[in-house]
Amino acid sequence: MAQQHGVGGGSVVDWAALPARALRCVFRRLSDAQCTRCRLVSRAFCLAADRVSARGVTLKALAHWEAGTYDKANACLLRALRRDPKFTPALLALRGLYRWMPALNDHHCDCLVATIDSSTRDQRACWALAHRGFVQGLCTQPLAQQTATAVYITGYWKSLIEEDHVAAVALFEQAASANHAGAFFNLAWCVSRGLGTGSPDPVRAVQLYEQAAAGGHAASMFNLANSLWDGTGTQPNRKRAMQLYRRVAEWGNLEATFNLACCYDTGDGTEKDVGRAAELFAVGAAQGHAESIFNLACCYSEGSGVERDITKAAALYRRGTEEGHAGCMWGLAQCFYDGFGVPMDRGEAVRLYKLAADRGHSDAMCNLGACYALGEGVKRDFATAAKLYQRAGDLGHAGAIYNLGTCFEAGVGVVSGDVRQAVRLFRLAADQGEVEAKRILVQYTTDTV
Repeated sequence: MAQQHGVGGGSVVDWAALPARALRCVFRRLSDAQCTRCRLVSRAFCLAADRVSARGVTLKALAHWEAGTYDKANACLLRALRRDPKFTPALLALRGLYRWMPALNDHHCDCLVATIDSSTRDQRACWALAHRGFVQGLCTQPLAQQTATAVYITGYWKSLIEEDHVAAVALFEQAASANHAGAFFNLAWCVSRGLGTGSPDPVRAVQLYEQAAAGGHAASMFNLANSLWDGTGTQPNRKRAMQLYRRVAEWGNLEATFNLACCYDTGDGTEKDVGRAAELFAVGAAQGHAESIFNLACCYSEGSGVERDITKAAALYRRGTEEGHAGCMWGLAQCFYDGFGVPMDRGEAVRLYKLAADRGHSDAMCNLGACYALGEGVKRDFATAAKLYQRAGDLGHAGAIYNLGTCFEAGVGVVSGDVRQAVRLFRLAADQGEVEAKRILVQYTTDTV
């Protein structure tokens, strides 16, 4: 690949300080350059400049790109795509970024660019380019690995695009016989789900993950740790699972870091250490891992492992909300409802509860139902409240099941009062540990039912 290039050619420009009009002029001048890669990136950020809502993350990425910290630019753009998979400026910027990065060979770039294009164009055509790029790039590998990799990539193509899992498994088997770590991993994935093999075989999947993990394959180590933790296909061994999580976390795997943090948080598989848990949640949160952001916010909200700080908690919930995390939407709604870390605003709480409920968050459904039942932040509507309690109850939310029982008991929000149905719901909620449901059940006798 070519040597590194900079956009500004000197000191780093504060792109965010420039107005959109100036940005467009700068990028359009850059687009007249002879460098194709420069044109790709400039076109992307020119589009971003025209959309105020898109400027923040793309301008951050541009600052990293200009400074030569391509990994951070890549992280910014991928974060934007997690929010909106068809975010055109980020897609175009990634294309340019991958064409620019000196650490990648041209064939690898073809694969990455084709993969990105597949989100907005004909997927078969784009993956055909990716497949060709991978195979053409084999010349960068030792001769002994070229055949195995070609077979592995063809198997990947068969599985992902043609959905011919039987053929894919045969190819993965062939590549695995040459000790190709990626083939072991994909074969284990297919075997664990019965894709192309007839029926799931978790025992063999673990054996395959073991073989790939022995070769240092990080994803296989992570999946093997999950199997050891749950006892899927093998005897549970949480001590070894923790060792694998630690090793993969040291390599920067955020999912492993998060799992490790959860272990310390609950004391499951290791000695409980909420301080260490908070530290690990902070590592993931700093890199945009949404679950880590949510859990770190909970730590600050509860004072678990850190000094309680509801303002920081609210700020973290807001960050996670911007990433599209339903739990963070619910947490921020709670903050607005109670006025914790932000000014009290029941209307904003209702808006956030709705966003989280639309994403299947049962706590948000229950809280939103309560808002409708009480007329807090929204016009009172018992029928809507009952429907929300039903939705959350169908997901197993004990509090919602109890609340729905009170609707039937009082005959509000439902077709008619039904004490038998109310008591049935109270019992369901009580069986799940709902304290209030247990209390109210003592008021009913068998004769009443």
